[in-house]
Formats: sequence, structure tokens, C-alpha cells
Amino acid sequence: MESLSTLSFKSVQEFGEELPYLNIGRARDWLPVENVGTTNKRWQIAGLPSTWEAMDQQALLDLDFTGNPILSYRVLLTKGHAIAKSMIAYYGEGQIGKFLDRLLTQYRGQSFNAADFLNVASEVGLDFNQWVLSTLEDTILPGFLVEPGTVSKLDSPDFDGTQYQTTFVVYNAEPMPGLVHVLWTTTSNRYIYWLDEEISRSDPIFIAGHHAKRFAVRSATPLTLTGVWIDPFLAYNRDAFEVQIPEYYKHADVKSPALPFVADIDWRPSETDAIVVDDLDPNFSTVMPDGNKGNFISFRNLFKSSDTNTVYIAGLPVSPEFLSLNEWHREFDPSAFGSYLRTFVLIAGGDQKTAARFTISLPQGGQWNLEYYVPRLAFGPRSSPIQTFSSIDWYRTRPADPNVPEEHYTITIKDGDTEWDEKFDIANANIGWNDIGEFELGSTEIEVLVSAWAGNKEVRVFADAIRWSPVSETAENEESSP
Repeated sequence: MESLSTLSFKSVQEFGEELPYLNIGRARDWLPVENVGTTNKRWQIAGLPSTWEAMDQQALLDLDFTGNPILSYRVLLTKGHAIAKSMIAYYGEGQIGKFLDRLLTQYRGQSFNAADFLNVASEVGLDFNQWVLSTLEDTILPGFLVEPGTVSKLDSPDFDGTQYQTTFVVYNAEPMPGLVHVLWTTTSNRYIYWLDEEISRSDPIFIAGHHAKRFAVRSATPLTLTGVWIDPFLAYNRDAFEVQIPEYYKHADVKSPALPFVADIDWRPSETDAIVVDDLDPNFSTVMPDGNKGNFISFRNLFKSSDTNTVYIAGLPVSPEFLSLNEWHREFDPSAFGSYLRTFVLIAGGDQKTAARFTISLPQGGQWNLEYYVPRLAFGPRSSPIQTFSSIDWYRTRPADPNVPEEHYTITIKDGDTEWDEKFDIANANIGWNDIGEFELGSTEIEVLVSAWAGNKEVRVFADAIRWSPVSETAENEESSP
């Protein structure tokens, strides 16, 4: 490895203490005070998009510490740490302790290869061929999907008082196995910024590739009043993600037998005709008017900051250190939509001159229903630092006021020559999917624009995902029947 003195200035800066802060990895372990600084650095490195891009390209056994030392060490810190935690959780501290003791005894001061590594494991009764070797040799990671949960009353005379059961399914959609924690809370705080005594945490759960687990969490109150999250050790999800659970009143009369906390289940994601466009899809962009031509042009790559601490994903800055008013940026959040990575795009202090755009090519025209996804953070206030010419100030935002009709999102649907302007009542919206309406589409090329203006500069606009679903003839006939 080359010395720091021979590296470029940018590389020295990357080795240094200042790293972009992306605000992911919220469900961290409790740390001894003396280890906080070191672990925080690893946590920051694990949040960088460049670290994940490097993990996609090089396996741990193929890291190039001479040709690319910075990214190699970042992959080692991120993936190596997660694999070590996974091995301890899966095999137990005692067995891994015996393995490390034997490995150090035989190879102290020497190098060893993968075959030596496996042989030592075998000597202490561990079979690393089962899944450990593949995590070292491959770049593939687990990828977890979660089925929306349900809440029911337990139908059992064995419990004193009413007991509730929240059930949901977690599916590993990739061939690589992985481990997860299930987190839940019975308080009114549904944010998961830190682990504390009010958040319950399961033992590590191993989920094989292309396998599913059903979870059943019991509580004295419906968990819809609080929250449930899945926290992977290392996966394409990158961070903990929230389990969507409908409001309990929709299940008030549902009773079910008591189920074990976790069980194997034969489950695959259900097929659907619905088509989703997410903020990370190529068909999403942020746009501005093209002069007097009446069209919009994408500008997400036009104004990149020269600040080396600003990180971009898909052309937009991610969780910038200082909020830039009237500029779109991207953030992570467990409540956001995403197949794996949970992100959304938002703007504060916006105006009517820019918009978030979702485009789609539908398989056919006809009657389609449009839905809009809203993350949890749209319903809470926030104070964000902004940089002025001489100092740092704070910009305060709030949710839309349900008593002020002007505070709404303006969503424009374009179908060739036809255009609809819909007022989306964000103040009374739900976390998750919200119905916008049904539209008779004569074209298959559709454009959905979400204005950056929501009636007040204190109200942020969130653009996460849209969903188009064909309206079946059966459903149309049912609606028209007397």
C-alpha cells in the first residue's frame, strides 16, 4: 500500500476524519464509550454509496489493497465487520472463539489462504462451506422483502386480558443467505433513530437464499400504535426498513390462533398487474420548464456541488449537511418505499418552477388507477441547518395544515394531449399508498408531475413512488351497479 504522503489530496481527505453524513444505519448496537469514535467512523463509511458500489465489484477475497487501498479498506471495514457479526450470531461466541484460538495458534505471524481457513473451521466442528465461504468469494448480498402485516386478537383462553398478534412475512429474494433482527416498540414513538430500552429486539434470525420466514409478535396493545422494523446485518437494503401494518380498526373482529414467533413458510411475492415507478428508477427525474415551449427538462445533473462532502445518488445530493432551499435532494428512511433501498426525494422552500417527474410506458390504455406513496417523515416538523453568507441559520418546516385548503400537493397527469390537475390532500394522507383517482388513458406514454410548491414555504414536498393499476371490467361494473 502506498504511503499517505504519495496519495493525491483527495485521497488524503478521504482517509481523514471528515466523511459525508448520510443518516443511515440507525439501528446500531450499543457501544462502550471508548469505542464510539471508531465505530462511528465505520458506520459513516458503511453509508457511502461508493462503498456499496465497490462491494458490487469486488469480493472480500479479491480486494486490491495496492491498486485501490481506500475502497478496499472501506469494503473490508463494512462487509468484513458484518460477516464477523453474522458468524458469531449463527455459530455462537464459544465456537467462533475456539475457531479464532486455533487459527491464531497455527498461523500466528504467518499468512493463510481460504483452504487453510476452512480446514481450521472443520477441526473445531464448523462447516464454513455452508454459507461463510460464499460471502467471502461472491459479491452478491441478501435482499429482503417484507409482506405488509396484519393484526388480530389471539383466540386463546390461556391469556389474561386481550392479547394481540402482529404477523408478517420476510422473504430473501437473493440466493445469498443473511441474518436479520426484528425490532418493535409498544410506545407512541414510531421512529427508530436509536436503539433504547423501549425498543424490543429479537435474536438474530438466519434466512436462507430464496426462503421466507413468518413472524408473529404478541403484545398487549396493537402494534399499529407503534412500529415494527426489519434490521439486516448486511443486505442490499443497507438499513433497517419498516413493516407496513394497516390500522388496527380494520382487523378489529379478526381472531387467530397463537403462532410461534418465527417459522419457515413457503412464500413468494404475489404477482400483480400494478406498475410502480420509484424515485431511484430511471423514469424518475426532477425537472424545470423549458422556456416558453411548455415542456420540462431534467436538471438533476446540472448543478452538482463542488463540495467533496456532498454525495450523489442517481444525480441528486443525498442528505446534504446544509439544506439548500428550493433544491431537490434525496434521503433514506425506513418508512420510504423501495424494493430494497428505502429513499425518497424532497424539497423545502420550493416554488412552482420545478417538479418531480415520474414517466411510464403502460402496456395498454384504458381505465387505470393512480396511487401516491407518502413516507412517515412527511407528517412531522423538522429544523434543518442552512448556510448563509456569514453564519449558519435554521430553517423550520412543518406538516401541511388540514384546516388550510391551499396547503396541498399539485399532481399533474399528462396523457398525450390530455391533462389532469389533481389536488392531493397531503395533510389528511396516510403513511404509505394513497389513492389519487381513476383516469381513462388514451395513450400508453404517461407523465406524472408533482409540483415543488405545496401552498406554503414551510411545507415540504415529498416524491417517493407512484403506482398505476389497471381497473378491471368487474370492478367498473360493480361501481356502476345500483
